Amino acid sequence: MKKLILIIYLIITCLSLAENVKAPNFSLQDQNLVTHSLEQHVGKNIFLVFWASWCGYCQEELEIINKLYAETGKNQKDLIFLTFNSDNTEDFNKFFKEKNYIFPIIRDETIFYQYYIDTFPTIYVIGKEGEVLQSITGKIDETNFKELLKNPNFVIKKK
Repeated sequence: MKKLILIIYLIITCLSLAENVKAPNFSLQDQNLVTHSLEQHVGKNIFLVFWASWCGYCQEELEIINKLYAETGKNQKDLIFLTFNSDNTEDFNKFFKEKNYIFPIIRDETIFYQYYIDTFPTIYVIGKEGEVLQSITGKIDETNFKELLKNPNFVIKKK
């Protein structure tokens, strides 16, 4: 009987731990002084992209994101792209001047700590209720990114 109770307790504990974690909310301005928060996008899938200008994989991925941002409605539909950069102002301004990115770029160092970012690029996929669906480190190619946009639970197979 004690074993049965222990097994039931373990099953209940495991099931309760399996719930998705809510993503930390924020309220931050992008390069155009537009304020963004997770709360304002409830009901949409959100892709938080953390990058650095010195990261070669980030630069490749940002080109894909710029294209997909335009193709999916520039955050006016069911998909939201928000990108985060923690470069110093001089490096960021030099990099930004060379590129024609149209997606929101939020420059804030503290959010990197909130989301435990230690690898570039890192993407957090946030579900429609604000839950973290997955965290993906490393570059994602365009084919896999498009699959991820269709299905935010899509598991990317890296080579």
